[in-house]
Amino acid sequence: MTNILNFDSDVPASTPSVELSPPSASMLAGGLAVEDWLSRDVGHLAESTPANQAASVGLMLRLWLPQMPGQPLQAKADALGHPVKIGNEWATALTDEQILAIESEAVQSAQEIIELIEGLPQILIRHPDSAGGVALSLLTQRDDIQSVIRVLRVLGDTGYLKRAAAEIDRAASAQLTAINECLRHVSPQEDVRRLWAAASQEPHHWWGVCAMNNMMKSQETK
Repeated sequence: MTNILNFDSDVPASTPSVELSPPSASMLAGGLAVEDWLSRDVGHLAESTPANQAASVGLMLRLWLPQMPGQPLQAKADALGHPVKIGNEWATALTDEQILAIESEAVQSAQEIIELIEGLPQILIRHPDSAGGVALSLLTQRDDIQSVIRVLRVLGDTGYLKRAAAEIDRAASAQLTAINECLRHVSPQEDVRRLWAAASQEPHHWWGVCAMNNMMKSQETK
């Protein structure tokens, strides 16, 4: 089993207790509309632990698009700059203790994601009915890690977490057949708009594209 917690690092094995106050989705969007799925996910993350709170900001920076029909491109470009400005200001105001708490929790989450990926073949055998939900959960958690990386990138301090993310991706590559099979068990009622947005806006990342391709294939065969 891959153990990324053995990397040489100053990141502690447990998450320090800190308080964060991330800006809301509405604040980051400058009062413009935020899609309901994005507002929901940002809100849930913002009410959680330090890494998830950082992810709430990173998620908006990565996947929010202004809904401004009929407006000139410059107006849309200016709107896109607002969450970047607010998010960057929030990130640069973080203390060393807060940054350490965010990174240590995110690395621990990465380890849990790897263990989940490596256990997918057994889940398919023993609990096939839950395989789809498990797969969606791990893809969403990988997306959370990317959102944390987006915030820490403002500080120029993503090296250790990016290495942890690379280990997730390596584990996923080794278990791609199992991931694809699990995704074919996803219920049509599942809300996958976040992963579809990730696939559309960041097609170089595997998790959104993987979800979209497999679910489209699944719908075609039904």
